[in-house]
Amino acid sequence: MPNNIFVLVFSLAVAGWPPFALASDFVTPAQLPDALQVMWRNYQPDLGEIGRCAVAYDSHTDRDKMAFTCSVGIRITAEGERRALARCEDMRQQKGIRTACRLVRP
Repeated sequence: MPNNIFVLVFSLAVAGWPPFALASDFVTPAQLPDALQVMWRNYQPDLGEIGRCAVAYDSHTDRDKMAFTCSVGIRITAEGERRALARCEDMRQQKGIRTACRLVRP
């Protein structure tokens, strides 16, 4: 029986489970390229305690290789994270950005 649990946990880890943001999936505003820092500062007053933003970028200078989106006016933090990451993934695929989307945490 313990071997079955080990196999299940190992399989989920390999499959990319859990589907929520991990600690390494965050970036601070200071780590963002200048253009994304400006966007972050513009959205920050509207975010409040619950709103979340997600970013993906391959270049620090080419705006075509940057994706930035925020979820504001939501009631649950986890829902804001899911929505921001989902929109970021869509934008990332449309723009052909290779790096994964990450949440912005102050």
